[in-house]
Amino acid sequence: MGFLVSGPGIDFYRGEQTSGPWEVRSHVQYNVPEFVLGASTLGSGSLDVSKLDLDLGGSYKWGNGPTSFQIKGSYNPSTKATKFEIGGAQFGIGGDISLEWDPENGGWVPDVSGFAGAKVVIGSQKEVLGVTWGGVGTLQYGVFLGKDGSLDLGLQSSITQGLIIGSLGAGAFGGLEVISEDAITPEQIKAILDAIDPRLWDVYKKHDALAIMDMFGISTGTELLDSWGQVDHCFLKDTPISMWPTDSSVMPLRDGTYNESIVLSKVWEKPISEIKPGDLVVSYDKEGRIYPGPVSRTMRNRVKHVLDFWGTGVTPGHAYFCADGKFKGQHVPLLDILRTDGTIMKSDGTQIRAATGCEVGSIHDRLVHAVAGDKQPDGQIAIREQGQVRLGTRVILENDEQHCVLDILNANGAQITEDGYIRSGAGGAKVPLSWTFSEQLPKPEDYILRRSKVTLEEIYAAGEWEQIGPRLPAPDGSKASPQLRKATPVGNQKPLATADGMRQPTRALNRKQRKAMEAKQRKAAKTGKRLVS
Repeated sequence: MGFLVSGPGIDFYRGEQTSGPWEVRSHVQYNVPEFVLGASTLGSGSLDVSKLDLDLGGSYKWGNGPTSFQIKGSYNPSTKATKFEIGGAQFGIGGDISLEWDPENGGWVPDVSGFAGAKVVIGSQKEVLGVTWGGVGTLQYGVFLGKDGSLDLGLQSSITQGLIIGSLGAGAFGGLEVISEDAITPEQIKAILDAIDPRLWDVYKKHDALAIMDMFGISTGTELLDSWGQVDHCFLKDTPISMWPTDSSVMPLRDGTYNESIVLSKVWEKPISEIKPGDLVVSYDKEGRIYPGPVSRTMRNRVKHVLDFWGTGVTPGHAYFCADGKFKGQHVPLLDILRTDGTIMKSDGTQIRAATGCEVGSIHDRLVHAVAGDKQPDGQIAIREQGQVRLGTRVILENDEQHCVLDILNANGAQITEDGYIRSGAGGAKVPLSWTFSEQLPKPEDYILRRSKVTLEEIYAAGEWEQIGPRLPAPDGSKASPQLRKATPVGNQKPLATADGMRQPTRALNRKQRKAMEAKQRKAAKTGKRLVS
């Protein structure tokens, strides 16, 4: 809900996204026919002039309503920011493009937003002797591309109403304008969507922009986005992409699905840099069924951060299909899947835990109880945090050696109980794993971020999202409380690292040891026996 009152020389705006109770805009502008020159200032919460930000510039506008074009230019003396904006609408398709000069890198940074769908103009305004009477409203439905790169299904309504007083031709501008953003109820939304297509309500509730785009042929869920620059926006240029078989024997079954084993036996790979519109890539629908996904377009982008996602260079905002987890059945940014410990699906249909790179259901996917804290004189642990970690969770030591939790436990002769606790050996105490690699227990995304040499805060600050914006909020930057509390022993026992002297291994398992461990795991899986108990 927003509310704007504009008078001669000063604007007052009240809205959800303001940083203070009121956003105050004061402006001075001079009009010539169809051209505006002026300066504006912006502040939040008060009229403290020292906090106002000055923008100097001009604009030109042609046309009104659904058919219009406008160009603006501005310069900020305090920040040295130079910006050009071009916007317009034609037959319901609208968009805005801005170019802002980046003095550090010496280049123009593009910022694109737009709308694709239906637009209805309701009401009219009349101008008599320089006085505009009446109101006009718009109702927009479709896919909205935000300035942060997010893409979402939307239904928006706005009404401009009341009395607008202004001068014609050249001269100083003054007037009163009242703009209210009217909310629309879910019942009204459903009625409108049902009238357009009964399927729309389901995808609208899920906020699945890719589904609605696929429905109307605007683009596909397998679209490869990559625009404006040096690094591929989704993947690095040498990333191999699984291509749909060219063999004419690969045909859909009677129900429209494909035989997955036949398709995967004939899949071939192509570097993403060679992908072009019209190519067919291996894709999966929301039911996990394989199908040929046509590439609608390719683009390039200059990005600040690329994740090393198990050997594949990918931007944090690239949308993946979440096979299981909080966002199961949805296309969401990879970072959201990592942060929620979700899974992705490989081209052969195997589900992989995104945070560990391990197959779902494998021994590495098991959870064990863990605590983090400080060792006390009496041998107990003053616990800061307790929770669970997966056996496939990897850590990077100070000497850059990497180990997973299971390797560390095996190297120390530890055993794992069925209920997720640790024993130092036969008859040893059943205790949680004492986490000594960091002050807090690891978050699912920690390892990928560290091997990629980037922090969560840096990713959110860059805001490099693709078709869909992040579903999880940015970290608040708060630190865990340093206050310690006495451990709550499990079965009156101490955590393993303290009670039984467990230490980090000084070296990784050698090739022979790894082969032996893998053989034991395969044998245990076939016989149904526990590898560790």
